[in-house]
Amino acid sequence: MKQGLFYSLKSRYAAVSILLSIIVIASAIIGYEILSSTQSEATTNEQVRTDTLNTTRQIRNSVWNSREYLEEFLLDPRADGIQAKIQTELKSAKRLTQQIVDDKTVKASNYTETITQLNTALSKLSIDINRIINTRLDTQKQFPAMRIANVEMQSKENVFYASIEVAINEILEESENNYNSDIFLTFIQCRNLWAKLLSNFRMYLANRLGSFSVESLPLQEKDSELLIGEIKKNIKKLGEYNDDDKLDFIGIESYENMKSAIVQWEAGYKKVIAIHHSNAWRSDKPILLNSVKPLYFDIWESLLNIEKIQQNSALKDINSLTKISNIQQKLLLAISLIAIIIIFIGYFALKTSILKPIALLTDAIDNASSNNSQSTLPTANAIETKKLLNAFQSMQTEIHARQEELKHQAMHDDLTGLPNRNLMKERLKYIISKSKRNNTTPALLMMDLNGFKEVNDTLGHHIGDLLLVSVGKRLTNLLRESDTIVRLGGDEFAVLLEDISIVNAKYVSTKINNRIQQPFTVNENQLYISASIGIAHYPLHGKIGNTLIQHADVAMYHAKRNKLGATIYDETIDENKVQKLSLISDLRKALEKNQLDLYFQPKIDLINNSIYGAEALLRWNHPENGFIPPEQIVTMAEQSGLINELFEWVFERAAYQVRLWLNKKIELNIAVNLSVYDLHHHDIISSIQRTLKKYSLTPDYFTVEVTESAMMANPEKSISKLSDIDKMGVRIAIDDYGTGYSSLSYLKKLPVDELKIDKSFVMQMDHDENDAIIVRSTIDLAHNLGLKVVAEGVESKDIRDLLTLLGCDTSQGYYWSKPIPPDDFENWLIENKFLNTSTNKNQV
Repeated sequence: MKQGLFYSLKSRYAAVSILLSIIVIASAIIGYEILSSTQSEATTNEQVRTDTLNTTRQIRNSVWNSREYLEEFLLDPRADGIQAKIQTELKSAKRLTQQIVDDKTVKASNYTETITQLNTALSKLSIDINRIINTRLDTQKQFPAMRIANVEMQSKENVFYASIEVAINEILEESENNYNSDIFLTFIQCRNLWAKLLSNFRMYLANRLGSFSVESLPLQEKDSELLIGEIKKNIKKLGEYNDDDKLDFIGIESYENMKSAIVQWEAGYKKVIAIHHSNAWRSDKPILLNSVKPLYFDIWESLLNIEKIQQNSALKDINSLTKISNIQQKLLLAISLIAIIIIFIGYFALKTSILKPIALLTDAIDNASSNNSQSTLPTANAIETKKLLNAFQSMQTEIHARQEELKHQAMHDDLTGLPNRNLMKERLKYIISKSKRNNTTPALLMMDLNGFKEVNDTLGHHIGDLLLVSVGKRLTNLLRESDTIVRLGGDEFAVLLEDISIVNAKYVSTKINNRIQQPFTVNENQLYISASIGIAHYPLHGKIGNTLIQHADVAMYHAKRNKLGATIYDETIDENKVQKLSLISDLRKALEKNQLDLYFQPKIDLINNSIYGAEALLRWNHPENGFIPPEQIVTMAEQSGLINELFEWVFERAAYQVRLWLNKKIELNIAVNLSVYDLHHHDIISSIQRTLKKYSLTPDYFTVEVTESAMMANPEKSISKLSDIDKMGVRIAIDDYGTGYSSLSYLKKLPVDELKIDKSFVMQMDHDENDAIIVRSTIDLAHNLGLKVVAEGVESKDIRDLLTLLGCDTSQGYYWSKPIPPDDFENWLIENKFLNTSTNKNQV
């Protein structure tokens, strides 16, 4: 064997590296010398730009803060210190603007025009904001119509009402026989109509100026006009009595005053209507739209101009550096040419001993990987190359065996040995291509096991794995050799039928389900499961594999959700499918990453006027779709099989919050909602016990709320499950009572502690007599059964007082508080003086 200093790749590489290193070091030294002459100036300019940019950002922040404070002022003009905050931020912006002018390192001439515009805009903005503040703090200045109503019309209202009262009192003092006289009744009618007119007018002003119900304004205007007409008719009737000398002296004087007052009041009313139908009904809005908003825009534009000046300065420095870079490029070009020559020399020198053998080795490797056969290896005269060739030759035989093994693993499920999703997609692609040529109609069946999770949770994952293996074997024995049976993962399987009609595909799905429902014997355990199957048929339900998979999956979820066993895909069950699947996926991630929120709404004891407890309510603020209603979250969870995980998350977060509050000496009973799936299909008892143990809590800190519809879905099972929950010590409430179909026979059997009257009966009970009767009857029924009553939807003091009068125990609604986060809930307790008198968890 021929040996020498440059016989190995290592020695050759070292020689070339030393030569190239010398060239690179030399070029670096030259480049450093060239750049050092401009480094000081560039650094100084950059520092100036940085300082100016920081000042500009501070100005922008101050202006932005003033805008935020202005918006806060518009929402709450009486907020503490808000006016001073606005002016402080504007003064800060002006001070920082002057700072740019005073900075000697800045070329002031570049900024003169822009700074002048900025100063002018800031000064005018300060003045206009003061105008808005003065306007908003003076209601009559803000709303011109209020002055007319309070000054011109108010006096006429008093005259009219006083005239009626004097006339009525005079008639009553003369004789009780006059109670039913036409004159007396006419005055009474005038008084009633006048009261309605004033009430309607005040509601009109509230709606118009407060924008509470703008849609009702035309109707209120019409009502006022009708009432004015009715009043005039009655005054005219009094005039007729006067003409017939039926009015006494006081009656005549009251009549004259009323006639004059209604005319003058109506004139003022028409002025108010005219103002409210024009753009002048609110005086601060034009200032905001026509002055403040454009001024903010001008300020932003000035700040952008300053940044553009900074950018132009940076471009000048770049141009200077570019000239130097051109010199360096020429130098580097010369060095590169030298390096290229050296590389070519080295290349031709090494080609024979290194590159050619490596190229032949690469071809041999390619042939080995593609042809699955061993190739003839080249010869080499470099030590490293020879070692590489020898190593490849010893490994070549092992590669082919491993390739086959890896290919099998990539296309098959490790547990069952069945094809996996990858092989299914390849197989589906092949069958669709074949179907186009042979005019055949394959079908795809997606299958999800029902009851598998309970096996896993109860007997463990080992038994669950053995059950999956048994399912795979049963399917293999049941179907044809030409059918492809796939395990997709978890408890999901798929069956690919190469050529079959829709009717026969449905028959096969029934056959599969019948076979799956037969008991499995796993480690001496008799296990019972079933399957939900979705069917997609080519080409009716899709012409590509991904579409068939998606549609079969949708049909499967529909079958699972509606307990149909098997469902053929139909567009009517797949509305908004992309959005639904995306939201379901996001919900799964939100549960995994703890991205949901739990709010709390207080429940107030009406008898003791104390805090009784709170209801935990789910909230999800989606990063793209915003607020997702709780009802939609529950529906998605039920459809996707996440409902059990959702309850566990809610109960776990509620328990966590109870523990935090207990550490602060706050004891509350927290109510958590149960769905029909939790009640009928979930091991709810074990879940609650695990959570209570985790946070060292007793069951009496919690109440579970179940709707009537959830209980009546399977009454006997509901009674059994709720009895187990009651034995634990957890309280039970019937939620939304009155909206379902529960009967008294089942109500007596249920271990229930309280009834929650649905808010649809409570919210209008002070106006709707039927609602009031229903609420009163429910309270009496509950008390006769020994149950406490919680009224939902309490939104006013009148409803609260009426519920207290009817003997209701507890109330819940916006009158007390909307659902709020835990920290806000604590502040609410303190503000309403409930914290020091909060009831014990066992108060009922």
